[in-house]
Amino acid sequence: MDTCTLKTQCNRPTLRSLVRVQLGTQALTHEKDVVKARRYFQRASEEGCVLALALCAFFREFGLEKGISDTASLKPVIEREDYQEAERLYMTAAAQGCGVAQARLAFLKTHGRPGIVIDLSVAEQMRKLCAAQGATAIRWLQLVASSGLASAQFCLALCYYNGIAVPENDVEAFHWCVKAADQGHAGAQNVLGNLYTEGSGCAKDPVQGLRWYIRGAEQREAAAIYNIGTLFERGVAVAHDERQAFGWYLRAARYGSINAQNVIGIFYEQGIAGTDENGDLSQNPTRAADHYRIAAESGHPHAQYNLARCHHDGFGVLKSNILALEWFQRAALQGHALSQFSMAICLERGIGTIQDVEKAKEQYWRAAENEIAEAAKRLATYTVLEYLTPARVLLFARARTAASKTCTPSLAGIWSLPPELIDYILTFLNPRQIVPPNVARSLRQIAGDRRTLSTNRLRSKDHLLRVLGMEAFAIHNGDCECAPGQCSRISHVVETLDGDWAPIRTVEEVAAELKEEERDIRPMESDSPLMIDTYDALVVEDPEALTPTIASAAEPWSHQSFYSSYNSSSPSSSTNASTSIMASPISPAPYPFPKGSSGNR
Repeated sequence: MDTCTLKTQCNRPTLRSLVRVQLGTQALTHEKDVVKARRYFQRASEEGCVLALALCAFFREFGLEKGISDTASLKPVIEREDYQEAERLYMTAAAQGCGVAQARLAFLKTHGRPGIVIDLSVAEQMRKLCAAQGATAIRWLQLVASSGLASAQFCLALCYYNGIAVPENDVEAFHWCVKAADQGHAGAQNVLGNLYTEGSGCAKDPVQGLRWYIRGAEQREAAAIYNIGTLFERGVAVAHDERQAFGWYLRAARYGSINAQNVIGIFYEQGIAGTDENGDLSQNPTRAADHYRIAAESGHPHAQYNLARCHHDGFGVLKSNILALEWFQRAALQGHALSQFSMAICLERGIGTIQDVEKAKEQYWRAAENEIAEAAKRLATYTVLEYLTPARVLLFARARTAASKTCTPSLAGIWSLPPELIDYILTFLNPRQIVPPNVARSLRQIAGDRRTLSTNRLRSKDHLLRVLGMEAFAIHNGDCECAPGQCSRISHVVETLDGDWAPIRTVEEVAAELKEEERDIRPMESDSPLMIDTYDALVVEDPEALTPTIASAAEPWSHQSFYSSYNSSSPSSSTNASTSIMASPISPAPYPFPKGSSGNR
């Protein structure tokens, strides 16, 4: 390892600590003396070298001194992996810019370990910090992996497999997995099974993948045991057998698989695992909720979402919208799209909390950017009215110009521009493209036409949305069988969003309908609290007296999409994605992680 890299990773190290790290690395790569290497790293970390601190965590994570006594320092023997201590040391080193620590945390906080709680927000932060350093972040892993250390080869394979600090490269991941798996590393054997099953970096061969899973399972590798269950569930390389799959999931859960706990809950909820006195499949709500809770408390975002559903429905647990919102929020903070959407509905309707429309809109935006179509439809009603407020002020000038020469040039001048440029300018009123382009174009035509601007024709927000074909996406208290103002069911709200955009109507059709209905239009007694302030600005009494002001849109939320990055390594991962997410009972979320079965646990 070059001195420049060492200085970067060690964070103002002393010369002595740099020498100790070099000597420890040499002891590990050339002399294959794990005890000697660890002593050098321990002393260098005590002298303030951050890289050495991360390497001590690395030894803790993989139990590299398993069975080796350390009589010189009189410290306890490391008999097995110590994940909690490894996480503590990694966090300390990562906070000081150590790339190795950041790379390991990016993986560990995504997949968890016994004692390590999953936190995808922390994992994403570590990914970004690693990306900023590039391959330099994992230079030590590359050096030690080249010398033949199986644990380093496994970590390097995971970096290539998951795109941590380096671009995703399945060929490189396969190369390093083979090296580590051939040395008997159980985690590498599991990931190698993934690569063969997926055909990533090698020819697709699920049977060979199963063989590697079995070799990992023989060493009690929880992820390998879990993945054997997924093969039985999907009928890949083995005959489809859900009972066999359930048995493997139970084994994986006993050895610490967080994924397995969540899947077992899904099996119990759907009645796949349990039987009644007649031997028929039946649900077991209590057991389902118990397993969801175990996984949820370990940070699994899908399990947190599933447990929230259970509390919302009273399925196997105490019915409590307050607890449901708490678990929705914990999953939403990790970027879980369905939880963001559910949380938005709770905030909008005051389910389990005080109604907060602005916070609801924030969650709707995050869910929409995570590809939840229903959230985009819900936002469309906000966006349309916010869009028409400044658009009608601008576009009204065209109507006034035709009847009067008194319109100010600043407003009338926009119509001297080519239509394409006008469209482009007004596109800034719909910056996140929630409203489809063809709908936005139709809105601009309606907003700028004399026949639709008269204040005695569009007196109600709800009437405007109906005319635009968007009434179905505006949620009202009377849309379900619940008493007015008493509905607290998330699924009822979702059902109102289960539809497509109405066919785009022409200005002539809208104007004709408005003229026909003009005598019957009466102001609403009450309006949805979501749009009161916005719609008031739509009534343009004297557009010449108004100065159009268009607030700049907030920056889009930039969190990497968690939901959309899931692969379909299990049949449940390709179902219930967004269109039926709140069926009664709400369908459980798909459960694999990104590169779903790559996690050790």
